[in-house]
Amino acid sequence: MAGREELRETVRIALERVRAGRPAKSILMVGLRGVGKTVLLDRLREDAEGVGIQTLRVEAPESRSLPAILAPQLRQALLRLSRNEQAKEFAQRALRGLAGFAKSLKVKYQDIEVGLDLEPEPGLADNGDLEHDLQALLEVTGAAAKKAGTALVIFVDELQYVTEDELAALTKPACDLGVRIDEDALDRIIRETRGYPYFLQEWGKHAWDAAETSPITLHDVEQATAAAIAALDESFFRVRFDRLTPLEKRYLRAMAELGAGPHRSGDIAVRLGRDVTSLGPTRSQLIVKGMIWSPSHGDTAFTVPLFDKFMKRIMPGNDWNR
Repeated sequence: MAGREELRETVRIALERVRAGRPAKSILMVGLRGVGKTVLLDRLREDAEGVGIQTLRVEAPESRSLPAILAPQLRQALLRLSRNEQAKEFAQRALRGLAGFAKSLKVKYQDIEVGLDLEPEPGLADNGDLEHDLQALLEVTGAAAKKAGTALVIFVDELQYVTEDELAALTKPACDLGVRIDEDALDRIIRETRGYPYFLQEWGKHAWDAAETSPITLHDVEQATAAAIAALDESFFRVRFDRLTPLEKRYLRAMAELGAGPHRSGDIAVRLGRDVTSLGPTRSQLIVKGMIWSPSHGDTAFTVPLFDKFMKRIMPGNDWNR
C-alpha cells in the first residue's frame, strides 16, 4: 500500500462523513489492468470494516445484471443489521423491501435470486422500475444502518460492466438532493475533463462548491476549472511526476510539446534529439509506471488526459530540451 496513504485517508474521511449523516462524494478508482486497483479496493474495504462500517463487496461481471449482483449482498448486510437491537425493526422493513424489489424486477432481470421468508411490504421498492426501486431500497437500508450507529458502503469492482441504465439507478439519488446542472455547464465539464471519470469527480466537486444555488451554471464551472486544475496539479499529477527520473520527465515533456497524442515514437525521439532505439528503455519504464501506453505499434500516448498540459505547466519554456 506504499504511496496510497493519501487516498486511504480521503476515503476514511468520506466514510466518516457518511456515518455522521453528512454528504460525501463517491470515490472512483481507474487505471490500466494490473496496477493494483482490486487489491487497493479490498484494503479500503478492510479499513472501513476495521472501524465498524458495514460494507458490501460486489463485482460486476459482463454476464449479470446489477439487481442480481446487489440483492444477495444486501440480504447478508441486512441480516447482520437485524441482529442489532436498535436497528432490528428497520432492518426487517428493509428485508421486506428487498423481497418486493426482487419479486417486482424478476420479470425484467431473470437472473435475480434472493432467498427470503418474508412477505414484501406493498409500495416499498416494488414498482418494477430499477431506478426508483433501488433508491427506495438503499434509503431504508441506510436508515437501518444509521439506527445501528454505522453506515453501509458499497465497494464495486469492474464497474465499467454495469449498463448505463442500471448505473443511473446508483447516480440518480444525488440529483434528488435538489441540485441540477445546466446543459451548457455539463458540456463544459465533459469537454474540460475529456470524460475521464476521476476528473469528472474533481470538476463536479469544485462546481458544487462554487455554486451558491441550483442549478449549477456555466459560470460556476468556469470558476471551478481553475480550482480543479490546481487540485489535480497538487495531487493527482504531481504524485505521478515525482516518481519519474530526469530522462523520463524529458520524454513526457517532449510528448507534451507534440500535443495530446498519440505520437509516433520516432517523432518523440526527434524532439529530444535522440535515436529512437536509445530511448526504448525509457519508454518501457514509463509504460511499467503506468504513465504511457501503446495504442498501436510504434505509437505512444498518455494514460490519462490533460497530462500534456500539466507537463507544460511544470516544465515551462525550452530549458527541458537542453
